[in-house]
Amino acid sequence: MSSYKELIKITTECSINNSFDEISFQEELVKLVAEYATGHIEKRDMILDFSEGLKKLYFPIVVEKIKKMIRENVEQKIYEIIYNLENNNDSEKDRLETTLQIIYGFGYLSLYCAARAVTESKDIPGYKRAVERSIEFIEELVKKVKEETGCLDNTAYQLALQLTSETYERLHEIYHIVETDKFQKLIQNQTFRSIDILEKLENEKDEKKRKSYYQQLDNLQSEIREKAEAYISQIYLFKDARHVAAAITEKIYGNEKQENIADTAKEMEREIVRVKRTFYPSQFIMPITKVNNKLFEGSLTSDAVSLVATEKNGSKKELTVKVAIDFDNLEGVRFSRELEPFDRIVHDAVVSLYESGNKCFSLLMVYRAMTANPKAKLTQKQFKEISQSLNKLSSVRIEIDATDEAKAYRMDKVIFKGNLLYTKSVYVEHKGKVEEWFELLDRPILLEYAERKNQIDRVDIRMLATDTNKNKETLILQDYLLRRIRMMKRSSISRNIRYDAIYKQFGIELLEGTEARKKKAKIRETTKKILDFWKSSGEIKSYEENKGKNKVALSIKIEI
Repeated sequence: MSSYKELIKITTECSINNSFDEISFQEELVKLVAEYATGHIEKRDMILDFSEGLKKLYFPIVVEKIKKMIRENVEQKIYEIIYNLENNNDSEKDRLETTLQIIYGFGYLSLYCAARAVTESKDIPGYKRAVERSIEFIEELVKKVKEETGCLDNTAYQLALQLTSETYERLHEIYHIVETDKFQKLIQNQTFRSIDILEKLENEKDEKKRKSYYQQLDNLQSEIREKAEAYISQIYLFKDARHVAAAITEKIYGNEKQENIADTAKEMEREIVRVKRTFYPSQFIMPITKVNNKLFEGSLTSDAVSLVATEKNGSKKELTVKVAIDFDNLEGVRFSRELEPFDRIVHDAVVSLYESGNKCFSLLMVYRAMTANPKAKLTQKQFKEISQSLNKLSSVRIEIDATDEAKAYRMDKVIFKGNLLYTKSVYVEHKGKVEEWFELLDRPILLEYAERKNQIDRVDIRMLATDTNKNKETLILQDYLLRRIRMMKRSSISRNIRYDAIYKQFGIELLEGTEARKKKAKIRETTKKILDFWKSSGEIKSYEENKGKNKVALSIKIEI
């Protein structure tokens, strides 16, 4: 095998056979370069011949397919499809196949870049030097694509990003071939185990065993994700691939108008984080401490340190927590400087996402957790409401001095101090789109405090999927009812929920007149819809409306 013609013959045969042959060929070429990197300099000419053959074979294919997409005026589909393969439908089949051929070609061209970076000079470079050297070969290919196709800068950027990422992976594999082989075998074994569990699931009727299998699958997926993240974190410059691709594109296109997402992010000096997968919460997690209740009722102010009695009802021993909150970071904001019931729902939705494994999240994810609807759409008004609430939660600082509680709850920490939520704005790439998301930098402080006291309620997320219009008012009503009912299940408090208490959540308990009566009637109607849903789902057994004089509705009696 001393000429690229023989290589063409091999790769053509691989294409005619199956993907395992293609993978096998790539593995052999990687091993060949790895041998050279360990001192087998006699392999150099063969590797150079092979790499040149890869370029001559696959580069024309890439150019031809890009030109085809440009001729059909669907060039943007290239970069839409590259990172969104799972969402393409049958009507996109031809374009999908064309784009896959481009991806396939660039996969082999990453081998060319990696091989050339290692063998370009007669001295054998170290791993990091080879990675840095590979950039000139990546740039060479992207520049030729631009010259021969006249593609948009966005297309060039996406191809440069793919080529950069895959080249860095190839070089890591070349210089760490034993470690990579172990990792690949581990992933392969985990995958086979997953397939085995899926096969068992198909034939299993017992619900308990099915749940066990699903849990095993979740555990395996978590293990695979953790191993993959650990492996990728070792790849030199991999996290900088996006910036390298952006720099290459900028250099090639010079002062031409650039509108791609990488340039926009660069101008705003924001890091772009790649999120491959998000996790929809199965539980809605609610800290239920008395501090929490007082805080979101608006009972605590920043004027002075507040004393909150936290002993259990009927307890002879008094327990008091000192709480100080600071709104100073909210200077100049145009929304309320008080914490409100809606802020609590947003806070708990963020907590639920965080506890489900999402360090980064979007406002849409928050809304979907609040509404228990994984397909919910976010209106401009809802976007603004959640954004303002999150801004407030991220700006308000709190200090909880739980010294008095430490012995009673065996707490190893007595001072909880910091922002209600520590977040920062980040640009995230997820499913081919780059959007502004938020990253949670630390464990939510109210969650941490509640954990120390074992005062957290975990509600099946499906209980929030009531058949109601999920606007701000309905969410506040539903949250209030849910908290009251959950409290009934934990204690002996009254099973009656007065309508006046519900009206108070909206500040209309004392209002009269036609509009107020209409609003109160609407609240009562929505209350019954929510309770009907919980009755059918088993959260409550039943409910009954209590009426007074002139058949005026006074309260709702809940049977748990």
